Amino acid sequence: MPFVLLVTLLSWALVQAAPLTENAIRSANKIVVVTAAFDPWTEENEKAVQRLIDTGEADLVVVVPAEKVPGDIPLPVKNRLELIDVSLRSHSSITYPLGAFEGTADEVIKKISALNPNFRKKLLSASATVNIRAWMTENVNQYFEGTRTPPPGLSSEIYSRIVDDGLYLGRYPDGKSVMNSTLSFIVNQTTKYGVYDKVRAIAVKLMAKPNLQEFQMGQTKVKIERYLASGLTGDAYVTEIDGVKTVLKVSKDSESARRSMREASIVHAWLSRTSKISLPELRGTGTNGEWQALELVRGESLDKYIARSGGNIPPEIEERLRTLYAEAAKLNARSAIKLDISADNIFIRESDGAAVLVDFGPIRPSNIFAGSYEIARARWMTAAGVVAVPVLIPVSSDCDMRALESLLSRP
Repeated sequence: MPFVLLVTLLSWALVQAAPLTENAIRSANKIVVVTAAFDPWTEENEKAVQRLIDTGEADLVVVVPAEKVPGDIPLPVKNRLELIDVSLRSHSSITYPLGAFEGTADEVIKKISALNPNFRKKLLSASATVNIRAWMTENVNQYFEGTRTPPPGLSSEIYSRIVDDGLYLGRYPDGKSVMNSTLSFIVNQTTKYGVYDKVRAIAVKLMAKPNLQEFQMGQTKVKIERYLASGLTGDAYVTEIDGVKTVLKVSKDSESARRSMREASIVHAWLSRTSKISLPELRGTGTNGEWQALELVRGESLDKYIARSGGNIPPEIEERLRTLYAEAAKLNARSAIKLDISADNIFIRESDGAAVLVDFGPIRPSNIFAGSYEIARARWMTAAGVVAVPVLIPVSSDCDMRALESLLSRP
């Protein structure tokens, strides 16, 4: 191939590489910024945007996922941009904001207008041929099997990314019920004022069923040996199944609670496959999410462990807690699953000191998950009723340098 032709082809390929660049902005004559849910980006979205180019309305279209989306809690903007990138990374006229231009629609428009005033904003309907949440709920086996069948209207590249990253797991479409709206409001407000853990503890205590004597597990009736603990969607007991001490989790008598139990079983399978988080063995589950049978973790909950030690956590336990948080945070960003890593959901196993997440069901509100390990640790200390002891960060090749700089800059 002649050298000149090779250079020309390479230059053309570089021009086609998406995300938004300063050169693309300056070179365009008509720029349209399109904002919509794009949750996920579909073939229908791409055709609608392409029409803007085909009709001459624009020679450069910048698609920006909306921050606020009515109805279901959307995937984080970062996840949606990554799905758009999978589809548009080789498109010459449709681009999206990443890196220096990443931000809300208003922020992107401000940056574009500073470089080129020939733009306008357009609201594009994000209607799709398939409800991806409902599709993934009905075809959850796609997350775990080798064969993949994307729903109509979704490219195979985007669908593969959704399956690989576990997107939409634990994100069942709840709709707009008054109960869901009220629950979200309560959670948001109590979290905002720092009293979520206390309010949650009161609610759990009020709804607990500590006096259950026996339970029908399918064809088998088991006797309850003792009450163990409660959560917002179920209660845990110790029983014996085939001669083995087992934790039996029984869901509350509501469809939402049973659905949460079913989702938790799916999340357990996903976590076991993709993360380093220590979990109890899941030995059985009810067909409709009425119950779960789990390994009995011998040890004590993190809040009791911290209280007993007066807030002094040994370095090896601290490291395991940090690993658990890092894995949960990675999953939080990767798949939008928010794990409940409150102190009563983590057990320090007496045999090896492992930090085991005994309640692995995903939580729905997006703002409960702690934004940093230090925040999570402070919550654990508060739950244990002790004053937080400053956390020491070991200096190693794996050290988070930003956290180290923050520590060294403290007065």
